[in-house]
Order: sequence, then C-alpha cells, then structure tokens
Amino acid sequence: MAQCLKEVAEAPEDGKPKVIQAQAGALIEQFNKPPTTWQIDLSVYGMESNCAGIKFGRLEFLTDLVKSPISVPGYIDSGVDLEVFFARVSVEAINEKAAVERATETVERHLAVLNALCSQSIPSRTRLSHPAEQLRRFVVSRTKGPWDPEALAAFGFSNYGAVLLSRIDCEAFLNQRGGAFVSKLLQQRTSFANRILAGYEIAGGACIEQRYHMSFLLFAIALESVVLGKQNKSEITYQLSSRIAHLLATDVPSRRNLSKTVNSLYSLRSTIVHAGESEVAERELGSFRNICLSALFALSTLPAFEDMKSVEELEQWFNDRMLGAIDEVPENSPSDSTT
Repeated sequence: MAQCLKEVAEAPEDGKPKVIQAQAGALIEQFNKPPTTWQIDLSVYGMESNCAGIKFGRLEFLTDLVKSPISVPGYIDSGVDLEVFFARVSVEAINEKAAVERATETVERHLAVLNALCSQSIPSRTRLSHPAEQLRRFVVSRTKGPWDPEALAAFGFSNYGAVLLSRIDCEAFLNQRGGAFVSKLLQQRTSFANRILAGYEIAGGACIEQRYHMSFLLFAIALESVVLGKQNKSEITYQLSSRIAHLLATDVPSRRNLSKTVNSLYSLRSTIVHAGESEVAERELGSFRNICLSALFALSTLPAFEDMKSVEELEQWFNDRMLGAIDEVPENSPSDSTT
C-alpha cells in the first residue's frame, strides 16, 4: 500500500490517472492472491541442543548446520558451518516476507509462554528468545574513581548469569506446570485461548524482567488481563481479589486469606503506578508471581475450563462463583517458593 501511494505521489499530474489505475490493479491482484503454506525455521536462543525434538504448541524444535554468511568478531567466523537451534512452524501467507513475519510473531509468543512455564527463580535464569539476547546486550561502562587520573572504559556483555534450558528441566517444568494443556491452547484460535495465552505471554515477560518493580507490574497486568479481561469496574482490586479467591480457594477461610493477600499486594501496585515507588521486596514479588502463575495454571488445567471456547463462558463462570458455586482447585499448583 505504501509503495502504491509513493508511485502515485511521484507521478506527473497529467499521468496520475493511468498510474492510479495501474497501482489499483496491482493492489487488487495482491489482495486476491491466495495464501500458501510456508515452513519457516527461526533461530532460538536459551535452550540446549538436546531440546531438539520437543514439540510445543505449533512449534517443533530442531538443530541443523547452517553456513555462516557473515562474521561476528568473537562469536562467528564467515563461511563456517554452525549448529543452529531452530523452532519450526508452518504458516499461511501470500509471500516469503509475510510468512517470516507471521512465523516470528508465532515463535515469539510461544517462547514468552515457555519463559513463564520454565521460570525457576526471580528473575528467571533461563530466558528464551528468537534474537540472540547476548548479542543485543553489548555494554560499555566508564568509571573514574577519586584516585584515577582519567576515566577507564570497560567493554563486555551483560547476560545476568543466564543458563541454557536443558531438555530434562524443560520436560519437567512442562509436566509439572500444565505444559500439555497450554500446548493445546496454543493450537486453538478461540477467544478463551487467546485470553489465557495473553496472560502467559505477559507473565513470561515478568519472569525474565530484571527490575523487581517492573516485573511486579507485569504480573499485575497478566492477572488483570486473564481474570478481569476487558471489564472496567471502579473497584478493580475488589473484583480481582474476589475472582482469584474463588478461582484458587475452596473454603471461606482460605478465600478470605487469599483475598487479603491480593489486596495487600495491589496496594503496592498502586504505589508503583501512582507514586513512582520502585522498592519491591523479593518476598512480595515472589508472592505475586506465585498467585499469577497459579491462576494461569488453574485456568489452563481445571476440568471446568477444558471445553471453554469464549471469554463470555469464562465471565459466566466467575459470575456463578460469586453466587456461591464452587469447583475444585488443581492438585498440583505451581505455587512454589522458588525465589
């Protein structure tokens, strides 16, 4: 579209009608072009090569040798065979550019979900990404102490002690945290699946965020997006704490305690957003992380949600709980104390 507009804008005045007609015809031809199936392999960083063969959602992980066309000093020599870890996905698109863009969006969403499922610390030491995070985190620092005659520059990479995710750990996390259920959601195109996956995607960003207050806010956004959806209620804290209590607890005392915890944590959220507070204790972040991941786990694995297709069904479930109905919470919740 942009190219067509450019051609029309640059055409001489007496020739514009013909250019407009030609460009309109080209656009119509493009819009009428049927999409075809493309197989796209995109690089993935943060996983050990022994994860090849794992299937998750719409992805299949594999390794292959690729001849490097460029040189990256200290990392890659030009013209050598490199073992690259790939995520393979099939997409429908009208051309290669559109296929790669659609595949990139799909792969990055899956990796964000995996970052949530496979996090084991605060922040998580495993961080999966499509671009090479290490190459993007080249840093330069310059310091001058009171006894130094001039500032000294240091060059390096900031990787925050990241470790590669092994196959054993990946499979264990997926088994313990409802990976099979989430994998099925990633293959669906329903509004219910999109809502749960959006929560996982945001929570994945929270799990790898280095700054505690930003991680805390991302967990809050993930909870709001999945539990409240598009509701715009004035008493958002009450609505959220009540829904989480009904989602994760089965008796009045435990609901009361959980609601109190959520209310307390949400007061901290308000100070971060409205007062610019940035001091968040690891204990507070760990508590909020566990509540968020437990809510996502419940919505992904409870039998009550197994056949849901729409967000309207989820809203009705929450409304029914407020009227007194109850369901069992999942037995194996990811509410661990890994901090």
